Parts: sequence; C-alpha cells; structure tokens
Amino acid sequence: MSIDLILVVILAGLILAKSFELIYIRVIGGHVEKINVAELKEYLKNKKPNRDFLLLDVRTEPELKMGKIGGSVNIDYRKFDANDVLIKNFREKPIVIYCETGPRSRKIANKLARRGFPRVYFLGGGYKVWRGDVSI
Repeated sequence: MSIDLILVVILAGLILAKSFELIYIRVIGGHVEKINVAELKEYLKNKKPNRDFLLLDVRTEPELKMGKIGGSVNIDYRKFDANDVLIKNFREKPIVIYCETGPRSRKIANKLARRGFPRVYFLGGGYKVWRGDVSI
C-alpha cells in the first residue's frame, strides 16, 4: 500500500469520525455554536452572567493571571466534570464557554452537548481575541 493511499484512508476516517460526532450532537445531544466577541459583548449587555446564563472560563491557573471576562466562573478544563453542581444548575440555560484560544472550550462544549445540554456556546478565538491580541 502506498503512503498516499494510507494518508487518504486516514483523512477519510477523520472526516467520517467528525461527521458522526456532529450528527450525534445535533440529533441526540444539545446544540453547540461558536460565537464571536461582539456577540458575547451584546449578550453581556442584556443578560447577567451566572443568573441568566453560565459564563464558564476553562483556562488553567497560569492563564488566569492574564485576566478574565467579568462575571465568569473558572473550572480548569483538566478538572471539568459535567456532573458538577454548578454545571447541572444551568442545564436548561445557555452556557458560554471560553479558553485561551478556542479549542478547549469547543471540546468542553461538545461534551456538554453530548450530555444533552440544549444551548452551549464557545467563544471563537477565546480570551486572546477578547483582550484584543488577535482577531478572527
């Protein structure tokens, strides 16, 4: 088998796995959506974090030294548990998650959606975009 064929098979497998994950989330689980900084700022104007929705920071302790979004609650992504009482209390309300750059918050959002949380959002680009270090 040539290396090109092996790479094609691996790539096809990855695409299929991601497609099945998205179908599973949409059909069986909740809804995950990426939001941008402007959408989050607008949301914060109209809603109170940790009353109307959960604003969850999943960054690590060293990352917190760079600041945080006002009203957010921190749970290190490595210690995240969807059965945490705080998380369960927001099961029927929106949950907005952010990390430093986006991938970890997306992963946590997908976990919550698979557990049936109906409205889960992650901040595209994460806190780095929020504080203006980069744009997406």
